[in-house]
Amino acid sequence: MRTVPLCVLFLLLPVAGQAQNADWRAQLRADLVTVRDGKMMLEEFGLYELAFPGHDPIRMQVKVSSEAPVAGVISRDNFIALTTTWTMTVLITAMAAQFEVPVSEFMDALKMQELEHAIGTPDLELNFVMTAEGMEVEAVNTSDGTSERSVMRWAELFST
Repeated sequence: MRTVPLCVLFLLLPVAGQAQNADWRAQLRADLVTVRDGKMMLEEFGLYELAFPGHDPIRMQVKVSSEAPVAGVISRDNFIALTTTWTMTVLITAMAAQFEVPVSEFMDALKMQELEHAIGTPDLELNFVMTAEGMEVEAVNTSDGTSERSVMRWAELFST
């Protein structure tokens, strides 16, 4: 499981080059996590674009929300790492399957732009809830209201 954060780093490298015009100092200083009512919370928005030969281009806005208790369950670092890892896993799995392309080809075609706030209603919402027992992952398609939810115990998630 320790290789997953490293894999995510390599997956995000193409995205990093797009942020060159942003104030990187401010980005590095910004807190990703807020604490409210005894919970760590992370909320972020992104605009994703994909274009493959033979397919219509896709442009989709994604909202990611994640929460976990502040005390006793998960460290702040692991909270951020798991949120990031699972966000990319869900997006890559769903979208690569939709286009029926290898992940490497998918990653070459993916363009992502981080947003400060949503622009209207996001097309997809990814919700993560982490508790002492495990994690719930929910993906909501806001255009038709359908959602898929899965629950994993920590022992299952970290077993090799």
